[in-house]
Amino acid sequence: MGIDLIEEKGYDIARKLRLIESNPGIIYITGHAENVFDAFVGRPIGFIRKSCIERDMSRYVHEILEFLEEKKQVIKIHEKNKNYILYAKDIIAFEVFDHSIVVTMINGTKQFMGSLRMYEESLQKYNMVKINRSIMLNPRYVKEIDGNEIIMVNNSKYVVSKCRLKEVKRNINAYIK
Repeated sequence: MGIDLIEEKGYDIARKLRLIESNPGIIYITGHAENVFDAFVGRPIGFIRKSCIERDMSRYVHEILEFLEEKKQVIKIHEKNKNYILYAKDIIAFEVFDHSIVVTMINGTKQFMGSLRMYEESLQKYNMVKINRSIMLNPRYVKEIDGNEIIMVNNSKYVVSKCRLKEVKRNINAYIK
């Protein structure tokens, strides 16, 4: 997106986009380096200078591909007449209590009706690890494994069932490496 557009500044458009999508994945293209600092409001992936377009483009190709891949990793939850989309990278834990799903995320918790079985396959696709019959964890947020207890980066603790302990440790260690 250009920073200095005819009718509106690119960073003003980015501000509006952020109201719709928390991370719209913007890369600014500009010939005016002095405008770059004003554009940080849109939390861009990066800036491409028209004077160095080839070099700057090649610099951001990997970041763009990574951004797009993460955007595809979503868990879709349907509850009553509403649909929710959760980004797998933001989920710390997915727990079920009676028919209530509690999803601990990096920015808070969400609660839905349902069962773990309904979402288990989708969660496993994104490296989530089932530690007992009602909890799956994101290995990205594991801080420590202490015996049969897993401590997450938010300091929440989860007990791993004995029959799953070896497999859980193997899966988490494989993810970390």
